[in-house]
Amino acid sequence: MNAMSWMPIRYRDFYDIPRLFLVEHAGAVYIFDCPFDDALDDYPPYYRVYRVPPELIPAADSGQWESLVRVGTFVGQIPAEVVQFDATRRAAIDDSVFATL
Repeated sequence: MNAMSWMPIRYRDFYDIPRLFLVEHAGAVYIFDCPFDDALDDYPPYYRVYRVPPELIPAADSGQWESLVRVGTFVGQIPAEVVQFDATRRAAIDDSVFATL
């Protein structure tokens, strides 16, 4: 069994788990987005994942995360249940999630 390799995340929007977070992996920056769905009256059971240019990260620092999603390149969709968070669910994810993208 492979050992977990924790990657730090930065998040916004939290309900049970981070619903919008970014993480750096292999020299790229990824946004995991799981916005509230009014039609479901709940959060969807998956994240939509986008790759964004690292030079746009200052937009995250200024609170403009939604704009990052709009300019990001869609990479894929993964079930939220496969994203393994650290015990706090606020600091890191296991990098194995990238094997599923």
